[in-house]
Amino acid sequence: MKIIKIYLLILIFLFAAPHFLIAQNVKDCFEINYLDFFDTRGMEKAWSDGKLDTLLHTTVITKDAFDIKVNFLIPLIISQLKEYHPLCNKKYNDKTFTQLKKLYFLIREENPSILNHKTLEEQLLWFRNDFYRLALNDSTLPHMIFTFDNGPFYGEEIKFDESFYDGNKYEFEFGTFIITTLRQQVIFSVFDKEKKHLWSRLILGQNDKPLTNMIFSPKYYFKSSLGIGFQMYADGESFRILLNNNGQLKFYFHSW
Repeated sequence: MKIIKIYLLILIFLFAAPHFLIAQNVKDCFEINYLDFFDTRGMEKAWSDGKLDTLLHTTVITKDAFDIKVNFLIPLIISQLKEYHPLCNKKYNDKTFTQLKKLYFLIREENPSILNHKTLEEQLLWFRNDFYRLALNDSTLPHMIFTFDNGPFYGEEIKFDESFYDGNKYEFEFGTFIITTLRQQVIFSVFDKEKKHLWSRLILGQNDKPLTNMIFSPKYYFKSSLGIGFQMYADGESFRILLNNNGQLKFYFHSW
């Protein structure tokens, strides 16, 4: 069953994603924030009606037969919906627009009648505001990230101990990030620029098992409007952590 789920997710992602290029810094005609986090701003072209039909069909299968959510498609849909704003495109493909909306509401499991009697601009504002609600909520944001890794995880909050200072220290714009390994357990600690302790957490993986080894290079670091991310390796597997821009923990993923 798990293999079937993975296959379906790969199929949907590969079907949807190849139309995206490396993100470019282009001024938007209808601005939607936070898309930079998902790297969708370099979209080359819209999905065709045929591909939208396939995505709709596959999404129904994954949702009804396997109870799989495909929320990672939401940023990709929003990237296309924004182009229907009158300031962006004077040509209006009603069928494609309708299909994109249908797919969005299918994923969100909401009634599309909420858009009844709204103008085109009012509909796009609704989509933007709904996307903001999802992106700014740390409970829904992880599900809009395409990954096969386990998570999201949050670790176990612990009291800071002076021995944590013995770990590897890394300086970033929010302050100091410390990785300490004590008694074969990895601990993360963060201090702000004024050297105030923000948090310390025992880093746990699947089944609350403490991770024992962490490899990190500061060059594997990215910053976006939604936070700061680090790519690491924990116990030989991929490990990705996301912090708020002030250094507070959002969540992390660990490969299985």
